[in-house]
Amino acid sequence: MPVGLSNDEQKYILMHEMTHIQRKDNIIKALAFAIAAIHWFNPLVWLAFILMSADMEMSCDEKVLKVMNGDIKKPYAQSLLSLAVGRHILTGNPLAFGEGNVKQRIKNVLKYKKPRFWAIALSIMIVAALGTGLLLNPKAEELEQVNEYNLKTINIEIGKFVEDNLAIIMSSPMEESDPDAYIRAHQGEYENIIKYGGEEALQYMLSQFERGNAEGLRGYIMMQLCKELLGARNNVTDDTLTPQEWYEALSIRQEIKLPDFEYDGTDPIEKLAYSTEVEMSSQHRSGFTIVAPKIFGSYDEDGKLKVFVTTYSAAYKLYGNVLNMESGSVVPAAITYRKDNNGSYVLEEYEQAMDGAEWLPSIKKFCTMPVSGKEIPGLANKIIKHYGNYDDIYNLHLENLFRHLKANGIEEAILFNPLGEIEFSMKKTQYIK
Repeated sequence: MPVGLSNDEQKYILMHEMTHIQRKDNIIKALAFAIAAIHWFNPLVWLAFILMSADMEMSCDEKVLKVMNGDIKKPYAQSLLSLAVGRHILTGNPLAFGEGNVKQRIKNVLKYKKPRFWAIALSIMIVAALGTGLLLNPKAEELEQVNEYNLKTINIEIGKFVEDNLAIIMSSPMEESDPDAYIRAHQGEYENIIKYGGEEALQYMLSQFERGNAEGLRGYIMMQLCKELLGARNNVTDDTLTPQEWYEALSIRQEIKLPDFEYDGTDPIEKLAYSTEVEMSSQHRSGFTIVAPKIFGSYDEDGKLKVFVTTYSAAYKLYGNVLNMESGSVVPAAITYRKDNNGSYVLEEYEQAMDGAEWLPSIKKFCTMPVSGKEIPGLANKIIKHYGNYDDIYNLHLENLFRHLKANGIEEAILFNPLGEIEFSMKKTQYIK
C-alpha cells in the first residue's frame, strides 16, 4: 500500500482486497485472461473480459459499503479519488485499489443502495439461464448466423432496449416525484442503458427529444442518461432547465484534436526523459498526452546512460473549452539508453515500478548502474520517499498542460475532477489547483 494512508483508508483498501481474495478473483481473472488469449480474435470475448473486470472492482467496493452499512460512501469515494492512478494494463484490467475506471467506480459508490432481495434472486436466475445456454455447443455455421442476427438485433432494437429499461425505471416508487428516486431504485437498469446502449442509446434518446417525446418523468430520466453519456460534450450547465429546455440549449461539443506534449527546453537529460515518457504513455485514441517527470539522477557508464524518474502522466480530450482526463498515472521508472554510432542515445530498456507487494522491491532492484549493475546508494529511498508526496510533479504537470494548451492556441479550458470540483482552469493568467 502507498505510504501516508490514514487508518480509515487502510481499512477500506484491505477490506476491498480481502474480498477479492475470498472470492478467488485472482484465479478467475487468470482463467478469463487465458480464455481471452486463446480467443484473441473475438471482440466479444475481450468486451466480456473488460466488463467482468470492471464489475469485479465495483462489486468489491459495494461489499465494503455493505459491511459498513453504506455510511462511508463519501470518504470511500474520496479515498478512490486520492489514490487514483489510472494505469491500464492491456485491456484496462486493474492491479491496484486506485486503478480501473475510477470515475465510474466513484459514481457507483456515491449512488450505492443496498440491493433488494428480488433483484438478487432475478440476477441469479438470469445467470443460471445464461450458463445453461452457454453449455450448448452450436455448429460453426449456426454460431455465425447467431452472431450476425445479434448484431442486426442490437442495431434495430436499440429503441426497444432503451424503452424496456426506461419502463422498469419509471415503474417505482410511484409515490415519489423526484426522478433521482426512480433512478436509485433501479440502478441496474439505468447502468444497463449506459454500459450496453452507449452511443446508440444516446442517439436514440436525442431523437426522442427531437420528436418531442420527452415529457414528464421519462424526459427527466432520459436527460440524466444523456448528460452522463455525453460527459464533457454537454455544453449545458444550468441544472434548473426542464428536459426539453435542456435539449433546446444543447450544442454537443466537438473534440478538438491536439498533439502530445513536446519539451522545449535545452537540458539534454530532460529532453530524453520527456521524449521517452511521452512515447511510453501516448494513447492517440485517448486524446493528447501530458507528462511531468522528476529526474532523481542520471548515470553514464561504458556508453550507456540510465535515468531515474517519477513521472506524472495523463491523457486528455478537449471538448470545446472543457477538458476530460481519460487516464492518468504516477509511476517511478528507470530508463536505460545506449550510444549509437552517431553518438546519440537510443532507448534500450524501460523499467517501471511494479504493482502491489512488488512495488518497493522492484524500485530497489532497478536502482543500479547501467552496465556493472552495482547498487546506487540512497537512490531507492529517495524515490520511495518522494512518492509519498508528489505535489511538485503534480504542479509541474498542470504547468505543462497550461503551456501546451497555450502553444496550441487554446485560450480557455477548464478541468473538473470526478467530484465536480474545478481542478484546472486557464482563466486569468495561470492555472489553479
